[in-house]
Amino acid sequence: MASMRVHELAKEFDMSSGDLLDRLKEMKIPAKSHASMLNDAYVDKIRKNLEPEIKQRAGKLEDEEAAKLAAEQGLCTKDVEDVIEANTLLSGMGWELSSSDTAVSGHTGS
Repeated sequence: MASMRVHELAKEFDMSSGDLLDRLKEMKIPAKSHASMLNDAYVDKIRKNLEPEIKQRAGKLEDEEAAKLAAEQGLCTKDVEDVIEANTLLSGMGWELSSSDTAVSGHTGS
């Protein structure tokens, strides 16, 4: 396997180079531009970390499965946040929070 440029990997993942550069920054992988070269070890790490998102984009994973894979890898993706929010709302905490919001808005007249 040869080294790849950021824009080549972004195309493979069907995302913009800018989005991939943001993700690389989160993963602490050094890359300055779309033309930056990524060595084999970084490419493997990126593929592994972005696998849940890539599979979901391809329609191969349900939201819950993608969230589980992302959480196992220590990532906080939108899927993980959505599952956390749903669990919070379903646990009753969301009801308590929303009812206190109503009480406050009713009291203040807003």
